[in-house]
Amino acid sequence: MDGVLLDCRSSWLELHKQFKVDNKENFNKYIDRKITYTEFIRLDLMLWFDKYGQIKKRNVEKASCTIPYMHGIDFLSKWIDDHRNVVKASIITGSIDAVSDRFRRLLKIETLSNILCTDRDDNLTGEAILIVNPDDKGEALKRYMHNKTDKEIIVVGDGEVDIPMFRLATLSIAFNPLNEVVGKNADVVIKEKNLGILVNYLDDYVHKLNKPS
Repeated sequence: MDGVLLDCRSSWLELHKQFKVDNKENFNKYIDRKITYTEFIRLDLMLWFDKYGQIKKRNVEKASCTIPYMHGIDFLSKWIDDHRNVVKASIITGSIDAVSDRFRRLLKIETLSNILCTDRDDNLTGEAILIVNPDDKGEALKRYMHNKTDKEIIVVGDGEVDIPMFRLATLSIAFNPLNEVVGKNADVVIKEKNLGILVNYLDDYVHKLNKPS
């Protein structure tokens, strides 16, 4: 999602910018493995609470809608609509549902993301349900594919956290990758921030799969 469907490297960081808080200390603790990813989310949410008090989930969703779409999202949306009979598109992201739900509605696809818990009045509780650990997105993909009969798996990502999913894919595509390491672990590298180019690769690949032998 981030860096592919959204024109940002981290939607979580973009939300922090909008809420005018700095999570660098928490991020460093997470990178140094002093806290888990769930604890990282909880501590970051406390930054919001300390500054604003109660925050409703719908306000987080509203804030996320200011993060721009990647160029060409309309082409990808149409391609998904036109190929629903042969392709099942899904999002696997270490971000939160308050952001990914935007694409569940826009693209009408399944999304796997971490859930921000709320009370009955839609106020964030400060807790989160971990669905996708960004350190183990390959495991998330395995769980998603469990009991599915799909034989072809196309994975599109931009960061090193996507490499474990690349290794499980029939076709891996590095979209505007963060660094050379990401590109070297993918079958295809797209260096432009243009989803129209991605659609061309997807179209060619699906066409070859469905071409009579």
